[in-house]
Amino acid sequence: MDMKGSIALALALLSWPLGAAERVLLNSQIIADLPIERPQSLDELVSGKWGYAIFDPRKVSTPTRYEIISDQGGYALQATAVGGASFFYLKFEEPLDLSATPFLVFDWRVDESPTRGPPEDTRDGDDFAFRIYLSAGGKLSSKTLNLVRAREKAIGVLWPSPYKRYNNFLHRVQIRAFANADAENGVWHRQTINVAAWWREIFATDPIIDGIGLMADSDNAGGRVVARFREIKLVESGDSK
Repeated sequence: MDMKGSIALALALLSWPLGAAERVLLNSQIIADLPIERPQSLDELVSGKWGYAIFDPRKVSTPTRYEIISDQGGYALQATAVGGASFFYLKFEEPLDLSATPFLVFDWRVDESPTRGPPEDTRDGDDFAFRIYLSAGGKLSSKTLNLVRAREKAIGVLWPSPYKRYNNFLHRVQIRAFANADAENGVWHRQTINVAAWWREIFATDPIIDGIGLMADSDNAGGRVVARFREIKLVESGDSK
């Protein structure tokens, strides 16, 4: 991310007065300056900036390919995964209480995705063409809520990560389908979710998060997925457009 992109994101993040009606996390201007050239390790990510990160290369050797593309007069982030996985993550400089802006609004689009595969709640099927996740905590204790465009799961269904290392007395990763293959491919959709309410329901704690991530992956089931990300914001009302 160059100086222009850093300033744009800093203004979006640091100009959040208490009770702000809208907190923009990703938009066309920020996407234009995302660092897509080389994925970093998790330890290299800098607080307050979107970072392109790869998982342990011993376990996932192929990163998702991200491209900044022109889209409807602005820019979108296109993700293509062919048997791989990597992600973008924005670690906040300070923990964020979602109570003031409880609704997550985001634009999503899936262009390609396998129509069949292993069950999505198993390790072999733990791939999603589009996912956004909210995280809290660090290496010693964490909670993560994955919001996914599922293939077969019904909308609203919740299930735990199939990886034992992500579900134990220290770490909890929960997955919920906000959409599935019934949604049309190749077109943009706008989603609005009361993530503060979901967080309280699932984790029984205050909705305070440390960061937000996005990813398209196909490292477990294989195949090819193509998706696009555009605007992501937090708002105080579910009526926001």
